[in-house]
Amino acid sequence: MANIEELERLETYGFDERLFEGERIDDRWIAVPGLSIGVALDVVNWCRDADFLDTVLKRLRKINGAGALTRAQITQVVMQLDRGELMPAGGADLDPMATRLRDFAPALNNNLEKVDEIVTALADLGSVRERLEAEIGARRASREAEIREEVEARVLCELEESLADLNAERDRLAQEAAVLQSAAEEAKAEVEAKRVALEGARSAFTEELGLMLSELNEAPPDATEALDTVVARLVSRLGERGGAFEVAASRGPPWATPRFIAAELKSWSEFEQTLDNMALRWGYAIDDLRFADAAARAGRLVLLPEESGARFVACYADALAGGGFARNSLDPSVICVDDLWRQPGSVQVTAFARVWAAARLMPTRYHIVLLDGLHRTPTALWLPSFFEVLDDVRRPGNLLVLATMGEGFVDPERVWCGRETSLTALTPQVSQGTSPRVLARASGVKQPQACFDALQAPVPAATEIVNFLSSIEPGVSPMSLEVAAAAYRAAWVFGADRASSMARTLARLEEAPALVAGAKWLAGQLKRRH
Repeated sequence: MANIEELERLETYGFDERLFEGERIDDRWIAVPGLSIGVALDVVNWCRDADFLDTVLKRLRKINGAGALTRAQITQVVMQLDRGELMPAGGADLDPMATRLRDFAPALNNNLEKVDEIVTALADLGSVRERLEAEIGARRASREAEIREEVEARVLCELEESLADLNAERDRLAQEAAVLQSAAEEAKAEVEAKRVALEGARSAFTEELGLMLSELNEAPPDATEALDTVVARLVSRLGERGGAFEVAASRGPPWATPRFIAAELKSWSEFEQTLDNMALRWGYAIDDLRFADAAARAGRLVLLPEESGARFVACYADALAGGGFARNSLDPSVICVDDLWRQPGSVQVTAFARVWAAARLMPTRYHIVLLDGLHRTPTALWLPSFFEVLDDVRRPGNLLVLATMGEGFVDPERVWCGRETSLTALTPQVSQGTSPRVLARASGVKQPQACFDALQAPVPAATEIVNFLSSIEPGVSPMSLEVAAAAYRAAWVFGADRASSMARTLARLEEAPALVAGAKWLAGQLKRRH
């Protein structure tokens, strides 16, 4: 790299011609500094063009003073000229460029003028352009219409073909659905026929069992051994029903065995009229029989006076169960609820157990049992447990339990004195004068009796029960709500309004003369127990 320092004062020297007089070394002349070169002749400024211009401008600045360029401007000017290659050392391309531009510029101006002439000429062709655009638009619209028509025809054809295929598939599926529907209806009809046949067979079988039990209960005492053999064979054949059949078939007094009557079941639409007619025939108030029915079918214990209870139960049995009911006579040996199933001492099956078993064997019939003489037992020992048995889900719903209570408790210190809501007490009174039943018996006319299907009793929908319970005032105890709900369901056969009123009365939320009289009678009995 050349040393460019102090080139602004570069000395020039003369050349000593004697250099060419000497000998060559490797075909070259050798100049020895300080010897071969001559004396100094002059001083030249040989620095770079940029440095030279910078020095000149700075020198002029010293001359002009404040009007001259600043150092920064001087530096910028020098750098701009140097970058543009305008220094004497550069600009070699400027002379040829200037020479060519002398011919280039006129030609360029000529071409630009021709472009202006062309633009002007084209501007005059606007009408032609508009006609072309209009023609192109018309052809485009015509072509679009042709294409649209062609596409629509093609799509419509494809849709018609697809629709035809779909219609064919739909018809095929419709035929298959019709075949399946027909098969389903046939299968449904077959199942329904089998169900009806099965129900008929079950009903006939149940009726036969009932008739057989009735004949077994009415058989003479000397046939006990043979009957026991028959019962044992039937029990082994009946499977799950065998245990209930064995209990129901056990021998006992006629009044302590359930009655199985082969009577035609009446429609529940006739029940209210049948119940009212039976009350009038026996001479009882209609409300007494209605409250007793609603309470008994609601699963409650209906308590009656001893002197008139059996007669009232017979009236109720004529209206609901074809006149059949069993009497379970109580005595002081009953000290726990298990004694209602087996008689203490003899371990014989009780009337209550027979009726319970009969209710399980024949669920379509109502079976009524009368617990006769609560005052002859220490009720405080077993009656609370008996209430729980009545509320148990294993108790047959077609088992109706009524009881009687008389004067003089056998054990005054162990008399039940629980809440009145645990049972329903009634004191039905026979009307004065001669009743139709008395006249019929005196004339030997058979009294009409009715049976109703326990499985077909009308019941309210769940929403009806919820609405009824919602209408009861808040603050009612859970036990009262349970009693009201069960009574509302049982009394539904009398209509929604009457069912609501009867349910409130049986739950002690409202008062009715029949229940008020029964409550006073029960309170008097318990008060006079000593």
